[in-house]
Amino acid sequence: MQLTNMYNLMDENEQMRAELDALKASTFEERTADVADDNKRLRRRNGELQIELMDTKAELKKLKQSVAHLPNDASPMQQALLMGAASSGSQARPQTAAVRSKPLEEQWFNDPNFDIKHEQDDIDRELAEMMKRNQERLAELRGDFKQVSKLVDEPYVNVRKVK
Repeated sequence: MQLTNMYNLMDENEQMRAELDALKASTFEERTADVADDNKRLRRRNGELQIELMDTKAELKKLKQSVAHLPNDASPMQQALLMGAASSGSQARPQTAAVRSKPLEEQWFNDPNFDIKHEQDDIDRELAEMMKRNQERLAELRGDFKQVSKLVDEPYVNVRKVK
């Protein structure tokens, strides 16, 4: 164990010496150009992350709007009927419900053993998981933006508020 640690330290020492030699050999202009390239790359990445954040927020808003018509205290049967009405109305059905191979109403009428409560619970669970993943990703992106802003010494800017 100690021998392995010693070899690791020796390798690290050699790598650091090589980096030091490379820095000593480079000119101030070369180092300045490298830092400028890094800054440019970080600014571009910051922009990409801000666009991804805006897209994620739009998807989350769209998802919230697609389930906003469902009352919280509705029974599973009422929710299933509302979901059927929503598909024929102006509001779009949630993506998880739209992906199913057969419409919910068709399964309900054709299968005597069909459990509407179980199906609705599955849909609700899928929607809750999607919203949770979106919220987590949104929090990650915000943290990434703040870190990048600190690295490039630029203030964190909310792109939607800037005009």
